Amino acid sequence: MIHKAKKQGNGSGMRITKPVTDNMERRNGSRFNLPIEVPLLGDLLARIKPDMQLEIVDWGKPVGKEVW
Repeated sequence: MIHKAKKQGNGSGMRITKPVTDNMERRNGSRFNLPIEVPLLGDLLARIKPDMQLEIVDWGKPVGKEVW
């Protein structure tokens, strides 16, 4: 079953239906792990194609108190 995150206060929350929580034997306030796969930076960079790369722009020398 797919669930969708929705805005709740300043964050996001997921509503899990009662039949699902009954099956999990969970109640309000229960804690559980939610496995999330986060892609690695190398995997994301490998998906960048040459036509997606932007050309480098020379903005000139720093002015004032800018630090490069």
